[in-house]
Amino acid sequence: MDKNKAIIVCIIVVVATAIAAFYILNSGKTNSSFSSNTNQALVALEKQPSKTLKEYSDDAGFSFQYPLDVQVGKIEIKDNITYSNLELTSNQAKGKILIKIADTQLKYIDGWFAKDGLKGDIKEIKIGEILGGQLQKGDKISAAAINQDILFTIEVDAKDQKYWQSVYGTILASFNFVSREENTSTGEFPDDSGDAVLEEDIVE
Repeated sequence: MDKNKAIIVCIIVVVATAIAAFYILNSGKTNSSFSSNTNQALVALEKQPSKTLKEYSDDAGFSFQYPLDVQVGKIEIKDNITYSNLELTSNQAKGKILIKIADTQLKYIDGWFAKDGLKGDIKEIKIGEILGGQLQKGDKISAAAINQDILFTIEVDAKDQKYWQSVYGTILASFNFVSREENTSTGEFPDDSGDAVLEEDIVE
């Protein structure tokens, strides 16, 4: 009888161990699945700009493409050196991009970065076909290029970093402009100081 009890106890222990192992393994799979689903959900929640692009063309002699869900507004500055001052915003993400074209006495972009108190390794980029530089600090990106005594700057202030970095990349890749001589017969950029407008032309 004692032998039977011992056998029964052994069977119970084996069954209990098997059940415990089964639940432990399934629990691991469930947690892994939950973690995977959570990661997928987080990726889905990340704000992404529209893949449909529009083109903005400025009277100052430059153009660029930008996503459909971004708005371009002109900021009026009454001076004799600013040709264009733009602010790009979106209802889909926090942040903005500022684009400014103005006369400058600077000969090198390092002077512009130093003037604004920006320090760090400047990455070589191109704005249009002009060689320039870019500096990134946290959620801010500053880019500049100088051509024929005209300073082109693009500044990104992005709380929703991935969204605005994507917009910035689109602008930088599509940015195009002409020189003073090519833009006007007088050799000067036109003075464009109109009210804020939104460009609505869809790029086919």
